[in-house]
Amino acid sequence: TISIAMSFFAQILPQFQSVQIEGDLVQTSFLDAVEAFIPLFDKMGTVFKPVKSDIGGNVEKLKKSNAASPNPWLQNLVKAEIDGGKTKQKNSATESLLWLKRGLEFNFLLLRAVADTDEEVTAVARTAYDNSLSKHHGFIVKKTFGAAMLGAPKRAALIASLGPDEATVKNDIKAWLAVAEPQLKTIVKFYEDNKLEA
Repeated sequence: TISIAMSFFAQILPQFQSVQIEGDLVQTSFLDAVEAFIPLFDKMGTVFKPVKSDIGGNVEKLKKSNAASPNPWLQNLVKAEIDGGKTKQKNSATESLLWLKRGLEFNFLLLRAVADTDEEVTAVARTAYDNSLSKHHGFIVKKTFGAAMLGAPKRAALIASLGPDEATVKNDIKAWLAVAEPQLKTIVKFYEDNKLEA
C-alpha cells in the first residue's frame, strides 16, 4: 500500500490558519477553509453524504449572500439581516450560518473524540450527535441518524484514510482543532449573544 506522507488535517491546516478573528467576527475566508474540510466526508463513507451536502450547501448559500453584499467578516452578513429584520427568511445568511455552525459543532466534537480516545467512530459519532445536533432534530430525524451511524467506518479504516499512522493523525487533528475551534466558538458566541440560536 502507498503511505500518505501528510495527513488530511496537516493539508487543510494552513487554510484555517489564514482565517483571522477580530473581536466577535470571523473572516469570510472561513468559508473557503470549510470547503477544504468537506472532502473529509468522502473518507467517512456514504453515511456522511447528508452531512457533506448540508455543510456544502450552507457554505454555498453564505458565499452567495457575501457575493450580493461583500463583507470581509462573516457575522456582518448576519448583522445586516438583524438590522433589516430578515433573520427568519428562508435561505438567509442567518439561517445558513446557524446550520453550518451546528453541523461543524457535531463534526468538531466527533473529531475531538477520535483524537482523544480509542473508541470506534460509531460510538463517538453518537455521543457527538447527542451533544450537538440532536437537540435541533425531531424524533424521526434522530432515529434515522442513529440508524445511519451504524454504517460509520471502523476507526482503523478512518485513521488509515486520513494519514500515515494513528499518532500522526491524532496529533494533526489536535493541531487543526487548536486553530479551527476558536473560529467556530466565535461564531457560536455570536449566535448566543444575539439570541439567534432558535
